[in-house]
Amino acid sequence: MTFSLRHYLQKLSSPKNISPLCISRNEMKSPLSQNLQPFQTHYNNLHLPLSNSLSVTEASHKATKSQITGKYLSPSRICVVRKLEWGSEYASSPRKSSHCSSCRGLNSRQHWIKLGKGSFGTVIQAKHEGEDIAVKIIPKTRFRKSLGSLKNEYNALKLSHKNVVRVLQVTVSEGEYGLVIMELCTGLNLLSLIFDPTVIINSVRRTRYALDIVLALHHCHSNRILHLDVKPSNIMVCSQGDYCKLCDFGSSHDMREEEYCTVSPNINTVVYTDPQILQGKLPSEKSDVYSLGITCWQLLSREVPYEGYTLHTIIYKVGSGELRPKSIEDAKIGDNDFISLYNLCWQQDAINRPSVCTIIHELKKIIASLSAQ
Repeated sequence: MTFSLRHYLQKLSSPKNISPLCISRNEMKSPLSQNLQPFQTHYNNLHLPLSNSLSVTEASHKATKSQITGKYLSPSRICVVRKLEWGSEYASSPRKSSHCSSCRGLNSRQHWIKLGKGSFGTVIQAKHEGEDIAVKIIPKTRFRKSLGSLKNEYNALKLSHKNVVRVLQVTVSEGEYGLVIMELCTGLNLLSLIFDPTVIINSVRRTRYALDIVLALHHCHSNRILHLDVKPSNIMVCSQGDYCKLCDFGSSHDMREEEYCTVSPNINTVVYTDPQILQGKLPSEKSDVYSLGITCWQLLSREVPYEGYTLHTIIYKVGSGELRPKSIEDAKIGDNDFISLYNLCWQQDAINRPSVCTIIHELKKIIASLSAQ
């Protein structure tokens, strides 16, 4: 199916007198930076307005508690979710307007479903001309970094892989928000499965998930893209086929761009962040490998990394090499190779971490060994 959403997005995301920057897979030009001159990426120092007694668990809850409201989304521009702060799964159009109903292919009475919320935006399920899609809404008025996040989402347009959520189109207007149109993946994110006690994640399943993630990273790195936000909440587990897809490229970087500089993690990402980034150094492919290691530990432990530590302590001790996730005491004998592999992934010196190709090879060996048992 071909997604021809330019007309739809222009009406949806911008006033009549503004033409949004709207790029789809079929419209990408090289170099990409020519299309993005009006947009600059802003990197700020990590701000932690937290008391010393606030733990990483409490901070994560505090950071994800806020919900999207009408302050950031204009009802006259988008038929979208209202009163999500009440915890409602469904929400209809805030008002029936001629503007909303005039959007080609949209049904103003169609309910929109909130799928999730990330650092820079909310993802909803929507319909376009009868087809289900996912729409990530990024409010630009809320964070200075939102413009940078929008620019980074363009990197995903260069990718096409089974284990990467396919981005179909990105639009940026001079209004209050931008939109990222994606394929709809039915399922849950990996973090939800990890913390669901009713879900069984055995050794084979865990290793398969890890292989899916590293295959996605291999594809990204082959296209000179660093993801830089690898964590369970950014990994979708598809219900059909039980395999993983990497998503959310709002922190990604194209290594071919001249504006290749240090990055600052947000409070939801610190526990997965490469120590060299915490030290203010340039990220690399090994930064994603480090995050993969923490994610693999969480797949096995099914716990929160560094639970009970303050964010300030994590930044200092992880950055200096003094702290890593705790050892798993009750790990099964068959998991020893998996544990050894993720321990290599989070080595302090990036040069000592394995390449994604090596990790793929080792994970395939582990799967073959487990299947033979």
